[in-house]
Amino acid sequence: MDSAGSHTGWFSGIAAAATGLGVVTFAFFPFALPLLVLTVAATLPLVLPLVVLGAVAAILTGTWRGVRAAGRRARRLWASPNRPATPARHLVGSATWPTHPRRRPT
Repeated sequence: MDSAGSHTGWFSGIAAAATGLGVVTFAFFPFALPLLVLTVAATLPLVLPLVVLGAVAAILTGTWRGVRAAGRRARRLWASPNRPATPARHLVGSATWPTHPRRRPT
């Protein structure tokens, strides 16, 4: 058995397959762009509502997270033992706010 003959057989088989695929590719190439445009046009009505729902969900999630962050920041400021007196408390005579009810004064 000749090793050069087996390599030649493989090469001629691969060359024939590549030639056939090249002919088919060039035959169908003029249909490729219209097929892509039609595919996008057909899927647009299906994808557009999903994009709108995603945008609405992103807006609502951002709003919700902003409200929660503002609430956490307000609670943190309210619970601070060293917060400055407001003008109304200052008029009453208290220079500082009372300590937090859960903390023992030192």
